[in-house]
Amino acid sequence: MSRSFRTFSHPRYWATWIVLIFLKFIIHLPLKARIFTAQILSTLATVFMRKRIHIARRNIQLCFPEKSPSEQKKLLQSHLFSVAMGIIEMAMSWWLDNDTLQQQVHIIGKEHLQNALAQNKGVLLITGHFTTMELCAHTLALSIPFDAMYRPVKNALMDAVVKHARETRIPHTTIFSRDNMRMLLRCLHNKRAVWYAPDQDYGLKQGIYVPFFSIPAATITSTAKIANKTGALVVPYFPQRLPDHSYQITLLPALDNYPSNDPYQDALRINQLIETYIRKAPEQYLWLHRRFKTHPDGKNTLYSSL
Repeated sequence: MSRSFRTFSHPRYWATWIVLIFLKFIIHLPLKARIFTAQILSTLATVFMRKRIHIARRNIQLCFPEKSPSEQKKLLQSHLFSVAMGIIEMAMSWWLDNDTLQQQVHIIGKEHLQNALAQNKGVLLITGHFTTMELCAHTLALSIPFDAMYRPVKNALMDAVVKHARETRIPHTTIFSRDNMRMLLRCLHNKRAVWYAPDQDYGLKQGIYVPFFSIPAATITSTAKIANKTGALVVPYFPQRLPDHSYQITLLPALDNYPSNDPYQDALRINQLIETYIRKAPEQYLWLHRRFKTHPDGKNTLYSSL
């Protein structure tokens, strides 16, 4: 145990240590064993994560009304497995050597990010909250370094593990809290690329209602505001776990004519782009969060049974 982690020897962290040790063991097992473990974890989730599963089920019902109840149930089950695999993949990004990780990931369109950076501007590297985001962001940053906003974890030990892994295993990368807007602007002014995911519900103080899967969703307008303020280019990228459990990262060209003078159209453009890639592998999007918690009627009617 390194000196920085000795402060977490208190019994309240013992359960977290057990989970970390378990994950560190699992990632060294063959792929079939990792898949089997994810299947078990996804089954256990139905018992211990009922509130989150209700959220995911409701999101799937809302976003895929064209699917039959049996198809929605199958998608939910696939999603829980994908979440479990994402946890294992997160641990892989923490502890497996970087060469091993890079061998499993194929990057398409890397030149789009390189071309954007070559224009001597900052870059907002935008994506959505996918279950593969930790491992794929890690490997992409090994190829082309970028900085990243992150949401601190409530569990102090887990937060320390995450932050330590991201800061020490990825060279030339700055990690900072999502609330540190000053650091974000500084990175962009320094002509850096910054990881940024604008697909969660932060209410209407930071956003406006824009359709997401044809549902009014509180959507932040800060993507366009930041790009306008800093002159940063906006380069979308999307990670995906392939059927053979290798990974693909798709980078798109920098958005042209963005931002416009229309906050609604700018936010809609981002939502539609994210939605397009969610539909390619819907089980891999993080449906566990309440994407539609801010509702036009002022009540949490979409998740009313929570």
